[in-house]
Amino acid sequence: MSRAFVKEDDDLQRFREEAMEESQLREWLAIQEKKLAFLKESPKALEIDPEKRQQWICSIEKDVKRCRDILKNSE
Repeated sequence: MSRAFVKEDDDLQRFREEAMEESQLREWLAIQEKKLAFLKESPKALEIDPEKRQQWICSIEKDVKRCRDILKNSE
């Protein structure tokens, strides 16, 4: 097989993998944003230990920021 065809296949495979990773990252971001909204706004979230709840909020906010930065830089 010609090296040119192999290069095209490699490029196409890499493009598909990047598209899949971006799609999964967007799904993960949506899930994290829902968790964050629940922890901040839901009356049920108030039943969680306040210290633990605050730790989760901080952790999720960092993850949301990281995901948004990655998506912004990939555009």
